[in-house]
Amino acid sequence: MESRFPGFTLKKVEVDDGGKGVEVEKRLDVWNTLIKFGLDQTVGAVVNVALYLGGTRLLRGVPPVECWQAVQEQTWPVMKAGYKLWPAVNVIQHVFIPVERKTVVGSMVGLGWGVYLALFAA
Repeated sequence: MESRFPGFTLKKVEVDDGGKGVEVEKRLDVWNTLIKFGLDQTVGAVVNVALYLGGTRLLRGVPPVECWQAVQEQTWPVMKAGYKLWPAVNVIQHVFIPVERKTVVGSMVGLGWGVYLALFAA
């Protein structure tokens, strides 16, 4: 997604420094950041939560009809809980964390989120 909607853009800035004349400035692309944030918090979140809730039950041998029922009943409560955590993590990642470190940060927070989901799904 970063290649399609880069979080930062490079802008050439004219400077009077005795000959070089150009500096490159890295600027936050607010519009692209908002697009990534919106997609992650809507489409991405619903898909991930539904797959987790249904998939963990399927792996435990629960019949598909009951898995679907659990997805319908529990998706919104889990989404509400996620909205207390992930928007802040998402903004921090897109604004302050370099691209090459986003996976590490997301994984660390995701570990705690995974524990919460495991307790919720039990």
